Amino acid sequence: MAPWKYFDAAELFMARGFSQLGHQVFKARNLTVERVKQDYQDIDITLVYQGLERRWQNLADVEGLPGNKKAVMLMDNYLRFQDRRSDQGVEFAAAWDFIFHAHHSPLEDDPRVQFLPVAFDPETHYWDGEKEQKTIDVCFIGTAHPSRMWMANERMMIYGNDWGPFHEPIYGERKRKEIKHVKINLNAHFPGDTVNMRQFEILAMHGFLLTDSGWSFIDGKEVAVYDGKPLDYRKQVAYWLEDENERERIAEAGYKAVQPHTYKERAKELLKVMGF
Repeated sequence: MAPWKYFDAAELFMARGFSQLGHQVFKARNLTVERVKQDYQDIDITLVYQGLERRWQNLADVEGLPGNKKAVMLMDNYLRFQDRRSDQGVEFAAAWDFIFHAHHSPLEDDPRVQFLPVAFDPETHYWDGEKEQKTIDVCFIGTAHPSRMWMANERMMIYGNDWGPFHEPIYGERKRKEIKHVKINLNAHFPGDTVNMRQFEILAMHGFLLTDSGWSFIDGKEVAVYDGKPLDYRKQVAYWLEDENERERIAEAGYKAVQPHTYKERAKELLKVMGF
C-alpha cells in the first residue's frame, strides 16, 4: 500500500523488486470492505509505505488490515515521524509486526524495528556505457529544505521542488541523461537522515558524487565526502574540478560498489526478516 504518485518513488521500485523475485504484488492506495473480501484473502504480507501509514496508527486500525503479517516502511527519519503524532508514537509502534526504517532509528533495540535503506532500480538508474561531454560543473537534484537553502547562493544547477519558478524537478530518463553531463553531483541529506535515494542512484548512473554522508561507500575511493557546510563544499568543488581523471576513477569505483544495492536485494532482506 502506497500513494503510487511518482515515477521515481521508492515504493514503485520495491514492488518491482518483489516481482523480480517471483512474488505476486497487489498495489493498493486504500482499502474498502468489498475489496478486502474479494481480493485480499490470500495476502501473506501487507506492507504500508510512504505516508499511508498515518491512516493506520492505532492497534485496532492495523489489525483490520489484510495479511498474515503486517509491516510499515518509514521513509522519514523516525524523530520527525513521531513528532507529527505527538503522543501516538508508542501505540503506533506497537501496532505492527515489523517496522522497516530507511534511516537508523532510536527504536532499533526493539527487534521489530529493522534498518532497511533505499537503493537503486536497474531499469531506471543505469549507465549505458557512453561518456558525454561534461558541461555542468555542479548539479543538485532534490527538494528545497532550510538546511539546503545555502545552495541557492552558489553557482550550481538545481533541479527540484520548492526552489522557485526557475527550477523544476526532473525524473526518470531525463534525470539519467542530465547526470551524464555533470562533473560533480552534489548530495545533501536532511538532518538526521542516514541515506537518501540519490546516494545510490547517482552512483548507479556512473556519476561522481560529492555527498555529506558517505554511508557504506569509501570517501576518496567510491565517493567524495564534504561536511555539509558551504565553506567545505567550495573547497571540495575547487579541488575536484581540477582533476577529471580522478573524478572518473572514483565514479567507476562507485558504480561497481553500488551494484549490490538494488531494490531486489532489499526485498530479499525484508522477506528474510519477516520469515519468508
